Amino acid sequence: MLDTLPPELLHEIVDFLDNNELLQLGLTCRSTHVIALSTFFKRNDIREPGDGWLVAYKTPPETLAAIHAADWVKNLRQIHYYLNPGVDRLMSEARDLNRLVRSLPKIEIVKLHFSVVDSWASGHRENLLNRMEWAREFTSVLDSFIDRGCNEMYVSGGGAIRALYSEEEPFELPDFELMTSSSKSTFIDPIDTSSNHSSQEQATPMQESDTFEDNQPLSAPDQGSSQVDLHLNQSQNLTNTWKILSSPVRFGYNFIRRLLGIATPAANSHTLPTSRKSSSTFSFVDNAIISPNVPKELDGLRELHLHSDMLLQNTFYPWTIQTLNKAAPTLTCLSFKWADTSTATWTTLFASCTLPRLESFEITTDLVVCKDSASFMDLVNFFRRHSTIRRILLQGVERPSDPQAIDEPILPQLAHIMAHPTWISSLLAMVETFPGALADLDAIGISTEYYQHGRFDYDFVDIALEKLANLHRTGITLTLRFMCQSGVQEWFADHVALGRQGGVIPRLTCVSCFVISTSFFVNFRPQTVEQFPQWLALFPCLIGVKFVEMPEEQYDLFNNPGFLKALVALCPDIIAMEVGRSTCDLVGAKEMNVNPAGSLTAVDALD
Repeated sequence: MLDTLPPELLHEIVDFLDNNELLQLGLTCRSTHVIALSTFFKRNDIREPGDGWLVAYKTPPETLAAIHAADWVKNLRQIHYYLNPGVDRLMSEARDLNRLVRSLPKIEIVKLHFSVVDSWASGHRENLLNRMEWAREFTSVLDSFIDRGCNEMYVSGGGAIRALYSEEEPFELPDFELMTSSSKSTFIDPIDTSSNHSSQEQATPMQESDTFEDNQPLSAPDQGSSQVDLHLNQSQNLTNTWKILSSPVRFGYNFIRRLLGIATPAANSHTLPTSRKSSSTFSFVDNAIISPNVPKELDGLRELHLHSDMLLQNTFYPWTIQTLNKAAPTLTCLSFKWADTSTATWTTLFASCTLPRLESFEITTDLVVCKDSASFMDLVNFFRRHSTIRRILLQGVERPSDPQAIDEPILPQLAHIMAHPTWISSLLAMVETFPGALADLDAIGISTEYYQHGRFDYDFVDIALEKLANLHRTGITLTLRFMCQSGVQEWFADHVALGRQGGVIPRLTCVSCFVISTSFFVNFRPQTVEQFPQWLALFPCLIGVKFVEMPEEQYDLFNNPGFLKALVALCPDIIAMEVGRSTCDLVGAKEMNVNPAGSLTAVDALD
């Protein structure tokens, strides 16, 4: 009957269904499948997964089941998913994600975010999450992504989940044996490796004949298969809407509810009843087991971004080590972001893996730098074993106490580095001792750091710049990144006051491009901005300038006509300048200075 309704009437009818009703209607017959699930995606701001990518943020419990059910969503290449709060929801989403991924032929990029869960967990102490069961479920999801040929994996957050564990997590690292020869990662219980995991839920494949037929119900869920608690939402109270529904819409709405087995409101009822639940859970079963032609080796993983303390904590640590070793033949990018990871953890991790193709390496913290971090020598030893690295970003790691601490050449292919100035000083001191070292280096970034107690010492920046002034090369791009507010304005003012005679800036003949960036809360005062053209004029060979990663209001200070006029007047050799994503019109600014009579019009044109 539904296929005989005009499309506009059917659309009007489904608009009054709640999320659970839309999902069930989408599973009922071909004629309502697309309209019901498309309405579900649009209502919940789930960007069209049929285009090959999924972005889901704060979505309802039925989301993954709806995506799995949609017959036009079979070639997802990218998944960006924010997991949702609640212990039961967390577990069910891990299982649902696993089954969804196993139904896909291939996945290229996956980004899983725990920011919503962390915010919730920080204020809850339910202590109901079995940490070993959670670890098995979530690592199984990650393994499924890798089995499906994932090229780029990103996991962010999850550190607050530890507070939900029903038993305290040991802080000492587990003793385990690396299983580098295994074709597929197996989670190891670091506490009791003899535990019986037979109760772990197993996926059930759909029948090969599970296809649509017009106006015929889809295959009924297998009641013996794994159940996924979707916590079905109750219907909304639509009192006023129900009163004004036209007769055809009301008839169609009642028909759909009867079709789904949901009670129809009485004729004189002014509110829609809550959804009838035939059971507390909704069956969500696989429609495919891992295809035999999909390799189980991790030969597809190119980038691994572990921005999650959870994956570096005791419970997940064995999986992380195993995965790094299995991905070793192809991994080119490795990135860590941490807030609470011990030095001992980093020591073991760096000593336990060798990645022969690694090109990009990052280890950073959240804003505040912790005392307990990756040690200087552990990182140096890791770099010694990884001569293929070309790009490094370091933040919050231990600083070298001696500029001459690196006693032999490392990183022969390094091209770009961003780090604390003491790291830059040590690497450039290595070049002074071994002149042929770092031959490919053409981009150097010096980053300040934010400390909860105490001020950043800008003398470290000046020492690094002194070392850079001794580098007998040309064409270097220098980046200064300011991560703390204190001392910034004074440092610039001091160098402007020194002028061309006493400071280090005029001796930076190797620098041709300069980049400046800040954290979101660092702001330059207008007086400092006015001094920038004078400061930039101190560079003897500068031809390009960029201002990036700044608060939006800061961009306006650097991209105004007055600043541009002063810049081209004091720095005539600069031929290119970018502010954010905008390219500044330096040619027009120069014309303003050459032709003062026309300057007003030119200034207005730049605005």
